[in-house]
Amino acid sequence: MSTFARFTLGITFVVFSLDGVLHVLPLPPMPAPALAVIEVLKGYGLFYLVKALELTGGLLLLRGRRVALALLLLIPVLVNILWFDAVLDPASLPVGLLLAGLAGRLAWDGRAVLVPLLAPSR
Repeated sequence: MSTFARFTLGITFVVFSLDGVLHVLPLPPMPAPALAVIEVLKGYGLFYLVKALELTGGLLLLRGRRVALALLLLIPVLVNILWFDAVLDPASLPVGLLLAGLAGRLAWDGRAVLVPLLAPSR
């Protein structure tokens, strides 16, 4: 199951990060406030930073090495995807929940590596 989750999450982030820059896939209709947020992100260059994080995390997942690092890059992006979907585009919320579920599965499988990061420093 974790291999499926890793590949599915990896290919999703690679494809959509590249599409965010290359515009190969047609955009589904979005509410005006959602489009406004995307334009603000593009205006400040943050959109492309997020796409770079998505591409890096997706490639790391596809490679199967440094999965914990990939998750550390992608979890903040996933939190923002969930916020965006819940607040600005509720029709796409199931996709965000699916991606978060896949990341949750990978985080659970890699908890031995991730849990020490939450321990208090000595």
